[in-house]
Amino acid sequence: MTPRIALFRAREDAAGSAARLRRLGFSVAHLPVIEIAPLPFAPTKERYDAVVATSAKAFLSDAPLDRAAPLFVVGARTAREGEARG
Repeated sequence: MTPRIALFRAREDAAGSAARLRRLGFSVAHLPVIEIAPLPFAPTKERYDAVVATSAKAFLSDAPLDRAAPLFVVGARTAREGEARG
């Protein structure tokens, strides 16, 4: 039995991810998200021990950044966006 994956990603990212998963042997239910939009964000602390970004979309907002905390990212595109944001 082929494992079935439900893939929820932004429309512009979903097709590529689905293709990669199919190459790995999965059956994919491709359910693209309609819109990605940043939400208003106000940090609850002045400083965090670390910040984690799992998508380049984490940097869509102009929310204040804790530049003193180390930034950990998932993926090269996320790293590039983090570097571009400073």
